[in-house]
Order: sequence, then C-alpha cells, then structure tokens
Amino acid sequence: MVGKKTIHINIHEAKTHLSKYLKKAEKGQRIVVCRRNVPIAVLVPAVAPVADRARLFGMDRGKTVIPPEFFDPMPEDFLAYFGDPTPETMAREREAAEFMKRLNAGEMPEK
Repeated sequence: MVGKKTIHINIHEAKTHLSKYLKKAEKGQRIVVCRRNVPIAVLVPAVAPVADRARLFGMDRGKTVIPPEFFDPMPEDFLAYFGDPTPETMAREREAAEFMKRLNAGEMPEK
C-alpha cells in the first residue's frame, strides 16, 4: 500500500499482539514476521482494503442502453416453450410490456 512502511516484528511480538497486527494488515499494512531478524512470514490483507473495493451506486449509469424493443411482448411461439400461452397469459404479457415501456419513457405508473 502506498504511503505505509512495512513493519518487521519478531515471533514473540506477533504472538503477543496478533490482534493489533491483524487489524493493521486488514487495513493494507504489510507486516513481516521474523525469526532472528530473518523474514519467515508476511501478513497481508486477504482482500483489497475496503476503500479500494468501494463501489458507488449508479457509477455505471449511461454505460448500458436498453433498446425500447426489449420491452415488447414475447412472441407466442417463444412463450409456447414455457407451456401453452393462454389468452390470459398473452394479455398479462402485453400489459407488462406496455407498463415497462411507459416506465422506461419516464412516466410514473398509476397505482
């Protein structure tokens, strides 16, 4: 991690204060455990620090375009793969498609 020095500790220090060093490693600090000043292990975070993983809601807005025909009713022959498309099913499908078109156009749905 940029801006943080690597910490070198001996085994006794690691055993005595393991929780403290695990918290530092979790935040991105690199901890080297040594035996007689010879490195034998390194504590590093298992995943990227939380700040590096943060994702903002809506950060991909405008990167994906859904065409209006996406909301068109599904063809009857396609619906037949899911069972017999009854007239009620087709009516619900058309109603849902119209609702989604209005919603996609920015209209507020009626309750």
